[in-house]
Amino acid sequence: MKVHFALFLFTLLFLAFSTAYIAKAQLGEVAGQPSFNVSLGSSESITITIINEGSVPLPFKVILPTLNTIANTTTPSVTASPMSGSIAPNSDTSINVTVNMPSNSKNLDHTWTGVMQIVENSTVSTSGSSGEGAVIVEGVAKIITITASPPKFNIFEIIVPAVIVVAVAGAGVALYYRNKGKKALESRKARRAEVAKAIKGRKGRKTERKKTATRKRTRTSSKTKRRKGTRSRARR
Repeated sequence: MKVHFALFLFTLLFLAFSTAYIAKAQLGEVAGQPSFNVSLGSSESITITIINEGSVPLPFKVILPTLNTIANTTTPSVTASPMSGSIAPNSDTSINVTVNMPSNSKNLDHTWTGVMQIVENSTVSTSGSSGEGAVIVEGVAKIITITASPPKFNIFEIIVPAVIVVAVAGAGVALYYRNKGKKALESRKARRAEVAKAIKGRKGRKTERKKTATRKRTRTSSKTKRRKGTRSRARR
């Protein structure tokens, strides 16, 4: 009789233990404590993997860290995506954590820390209440360390302005020589016009001299003829 009773008790305890294990999902994690070394004015991201080791879906939410404040600096901001969700049994999900570092130069070499939590939300009925409330069953806490470093050297920040300067200078030089060429062409045309005008003037003066010489010869010839005519009449 005692043996049967003991067996009965063992069975009840086993069933109770099994039911509790199956009903409760476990929140696991992969990776250690995140450490960020972020350049001024930039951002850095990492991925945290959360594992549901239980046999039921695991609803979760992310609680972002409250970072310590440092005088004369601008505190970095931390974002996570997704901020909440549900993980299927014996599965995992990835959470992307991003730190944005302000460009304040006084942030350089300072370090901020804070605790980011990824917690399991379980809605349970409250005795004597008509509603349900969310309570934290368990979760993962990660200490985030953030350090500000000098801005990264970006070759494109040098190349792009240099290319623009060269392009503008090249366009300016091309425009200068184009205008210079136009002026030289106009100057050559003006000189040709002056030369043509001068040649035309010389030809005109030469023609005028010829006309003047012809008129003189004509007058001389007329005078000679008149003289001859006068002599001829006198002889008669």
